[in-house]
Amino acid sequence: MQLGHILQLPIFQEADVISGSSGLWRNVENVNMMDAPDIADYLKQDELLITTAYHFKEDPTSLKQLIEKNGAKRLCWTRN
Repeated sequence: MQLGHILQLPIFQEADVISGSSGLWRNVENVNMMDAPDIADYLKQDELLITTAYHFKEDPTSLKQLIEKNGAKRLCWTRN
């Protein structure tokens, strides 16, 4: 299913795409729901990550590093 179609589902109505919007036409192969701070090692290409990012609330630098580290994996990041 294409990411753009997934983000049109009612559950995502308040989500904003903050990075990767040029890839909304890409297919999502897997969905990962995780809040672990070491999540980067478990993410795969073409995967939709659903997370609260709770572990990064006091450390936005680590969140930025996570996003940068996984940019090559064609992930899409949303904020809800």
